[in-house]
Amino acid sequence: MARKPDLDRILSARISGTASRYADTGTITPEREAEAVAALAALADGRRDLLAEHAGILLGTTDGEPEPLAMQRRLAARLCILAGADESLIPQWREIGRERSAYARTVPYTGVSSDHQNPD
Repeated sequence: MARKPDLDRILSARISGTASRYADTGTITPEREAEAVAALAALADGRRDLLAEHAGILLGTTDGEPEPLAMQRRLAARLCILAGADESLIPQWREIGRERSAYARTVPYTGVSSDHQNPD
């Protein structure tokens, strides 16, 4: 039976939260890594595509980020990969992560056109 998109979003959010929680310091002991991988694998329950989506997006958003944040994202992505992410899907999600990151760095729309003349 196919999963509903809402259930996929919920599962993706749970994967994201779990990976982030284990990677919060940017470093991890071998024991904690094994615990994280087991938790993510159990949570994903065979949804290697969702693990790959999260890993790819995280890897795509590390460019240009300050090192502590980039290190945490790389670690969270690594945990998803070790938990069984479908590595063939990661490049496409990495590109989406790059696009999202670039978009997030753009100046927000203000409603004022660039040719707006200052009345002063």
